[in-house]
Amino acid sequence: MVDSACIYALTAHRTTPMSLFVDTVQDMIAQAVVPSAAHVDLEIEFRFAPHLTVTQLARVRDQYIAAVGPQAHVQHARSTVSKFHDDVRAVDGAFQRKLELGRHTWDLVPDTGLAVSAVVAQEYAVAAPPTNDTLSPHITYGRDRCSVTHNGWRADFTLQTGMGPAPRGHIELEKCQGQRVARRLNPKDIDAMRVALGRLLRFLMTYGDCDDVGRTIGRPALAIARHTTPNHVTHMAYTWMRNHMPVSLGAQPDQHREAVTLASTGPCATLRATAKADGHRAIVYVFAHYQGAAAYGAHAAVCWRDRHVEILPLGATMGKEHVEHRMAHPWILDCEVLPAKDTAPAQFLVFDCLGTPNVPHAHMNTWGLDARWHALTGDWNRLAPDPDGLVQFKLKPWVSVHQDSLDADLQAAQHTVDENTQVDGLVFAFAGQHRVYLKWKPTGCVSVDKVVRRVEPNGTLVLDNDERALRGQVCDSTVRPGDVVEFAIGTTPNAPLVALRARPDKTRGNAPRTERDVRVAAELGLHTVDDLARWMRIERSGRARDPNAYI
Repeated sequence: MVDSACIYALTAHRTTPMSLFVDTVQDMIAQAVVPSAAHVDLEIEFRFAPHLTVTQLARVRDQYIAAVGPQAHVQHARSTVSKFHDDVRAVDGAFQRKLELGRHTWDLVPDTGLAVSAVVAQEYAVAAPPTNDTLSPHITYGRDRCSVTHNGWRADFTLQTGMGPAPRGHIELEKCQGQRVARRLNPKDIDAMRVALGRLLRFLMTYGDCDDVGRTIGRPALAIARHTTPNHVTHMAYTWMRNHMPVSLGAQPDQHREAVTLASTGPCATLRATAKADGHRAIVYVFAHYQGAAAYGAHAAVCWRDRHVEILPLGATMGKEHVEHRMAHPWILDCEVLPAKDTAPAQFLVFDCLGTPNVPHAHMNTWGLDARWHALTGDWNRLAPDPDGLVQFKLKPWVSVHQDSLDADLQAAQHTVDENTQVDGLVFAFAGQHRVYLKWKPTGCVSVDKVVRRVEPNGTLVLDNDERALRGQVCDSTVRPGDVVEFAIGTTPNAPLVALRARPDKTRGNAPRTERDVRVAAELGLHTVDDLARWMRIERSGRARDPNAYI
């Protein structure tokens, strides 16, 4: 297992691991003794251990391709390899000799088997053994390889079959062009090697045995073992989300209308609004370990509402080279997570924070929204974490709402996310308040989360109290008893619930009181932002509100 202490111990040396890799390879090239074929260039490789399963290999490969981006060249090849004596092998009948001239191995984390070896070798074609040669290959296996080439270095993700009961995966990083004998790597090759090797090490450093991971980036992702995420982190994240859960306007419609109207009145209005994206809530905790120049141990814990923790490998805990590598305090970000779609990576829309590198959680825990947002934006441009292309971090700003520009402000709040992001309402907060959030959804978007008790043969979903719901957009083959599903509430009193989507981030449905509140919100008839503006502007008596009444 890889734990926080091991990562710290590995990366906290005065001479950073990446510098060790570079210096060692340079010395191996300079000192390589070439017994023959001096005209053949050297091969520079990094080989990783241990062997991976099919799923694990696919996870690292997909992460690497996502991080490199579309500019990488990806190639798949299948072949049969037979190994003979004296370093001779045949690849699809073509004989070649691979002579290893030097090797150096680093055990990255004690007692885990996680290691990397730098190898300097020569590879050249040889004649086929004579037909009367009685020697036969001592190993023959199938090789299914995916090669990802970028900036002069090729990462090979290879699956070997026929060498045991299960396929074995292994990873190699190789310099595309041969290296001249006794000639050191140039600075450009070294920089490209640092990036490629750092990425692979970072993804392998988050190797563990967590289950059900990968929903963050929309593709399978390795996860560090759960025990490496401190219990106080998951408890803090769950407590924060529970205490800062937006309350529907329908919970107490008269009191909530009075609150938002009063807060938007006068020259010092304290009402804030932002778009409610159709995503999942999560707290992202960026670990503040010492990273050194390599930074391949950087990772963030994504804490979901169901207390599940997923580890996200990062390029660096902070994105700028001029910043000191030791973070004073961790980033703790409150986000809406939009899963990856097609070729677009997942988006983390940051709308609040619990801590920044300059302000610890112990201080920020008592601050109001405006103070937290000011600290977040002040640190973000210089110190934002670098996800290395796996996901995107974006700030989702708050709009100040005023009575004299109510329509324009609410429209602006709806556009705090880009046009491709699905929005299903608004979230309201108050500048000086610590724990108060309100939410509004258009009547057609009002929904409730409920547990499915059974699925009938005709696709009808049976809920608590024998309530029937329509399958809607959720395929019945993906819904099982015990799953939490989000249902749309109809505008008429007796309209059946209609399933919208499964909610794997939840373990239980809404409480009866919450369901009652959202049904009341649906009965308010606030279909559009214009309806909401009129509702906020009118008093109970029906008279127009005086903008200066509460100054």
